[in-house]
Amino acid sequence: MILSDEKAGELQNPDGLTQVLNNSGQAARVSTFEHTASGTFIGQQNGANWNFNWTAPATDVGPVTFYTAGNQANNDGNTSR
Repeated sequence: MILSDEKAGELQNPDGLTQVLNNSGQAARVSTFEHTASGTFIGQQNGANWNFNWTAPATDVGPVTFYTAGNQANNDGNTSR
């Protein structure tokens, strides 16, 4: 088994709440996605969910790791609290 930090498979966004980014340069080795403006859920309380679809590679590439990150904000467009 060969371990790699290369992209494995493809991400797809199933709705208008997320978007797959077309990374370039060094970041082209990985797939990333983020929420869209619709995916900020203005005024919503008690959490939110974002979904994505992943299509596995056609051949066995070994273990695939998904990393996630999140933050909470008040959607006022400012960088201050």
